[in-house]
Amino acid sequence: MRIERMAAENFREVISLWENTAGMGLNPYDDSEEGLRRYLARNPST
Repeated sequence: MRIERMAAENFREVISLWENTAGMGLNPYDDSEEGLRRYLARNPST
């Protein structure tokens, strides 16, 4: 596994990781592709 700065283009890989992580709760609003884009717009160095 490589750890990199988050980018919207990584959404499918990231959501797959989150969905397969035991105990990880996902929110359909914030953890959607659009939600991730909003988050990254507010936090560009994440």
